[in-house]
Amino acid sequence: RLVGAAKHFEAQLGTLPSYIPVGIAGAVHRYLIETDQLQSDENALNVLMEISELTPDESLTVLVLKLYAMFRQGTNPKQLRTAAMRLKASSLTNVI
Repeated sequence: RLVGAAKHFEAQLGTLPSYIPVGIAGAVHRYLIETDQLQSDENALNVLMEISELTPDESLTVLVLKLYAMFRQGTNPKQLRTAAMRLKASSLTNVI
């Protein structure tokens, strides 16, 4: 559901959402824990491809994997929110 929402957002606005990919990355991290799989980029990518039907070259996949790496490294929630805020700020454009 989160992947569908993120794809819809991107299709409508031409940019990725900021906070939904954080949720997707956290879900992948948790899924790997619950299925007793090794926390690795390769396993995370496999989950995204098999469950969410993302491809490795999609911008959403690339972003989620970057955020997943932060989860894997033990980044705290405040730092993850900061990363999402920076992503959001970088996608804003001037309004005339």
